[in-house]
Amino acid sequence: MTEEKQQFKKVSLPPPLKREIALLAASESRYEYQIVEDAMKLYKQVAVGKSTSKKSKPVPVADVIATH
Repeated sequence: MTEEKQQFKKVSLPPPLKREIALLAASESRYEYQIVEDAMKLYKQVAVGKSTSKKSKPVPVADVIATH
């Protein structure tokens, strides 16, 4: 069985933001790196103005926050 090697990028965050991410990760029973990865994906989609799928429709930020 082959395992895919995940590549991580090092991100420097201020301590108050690290605390917020840790609290969010704990409340969702997820790892902190998963929270940061999701945030980076959303940021890139908003910053570029494109989504990864051509068939997807824009989603309001409030809906994204409410589902996570």
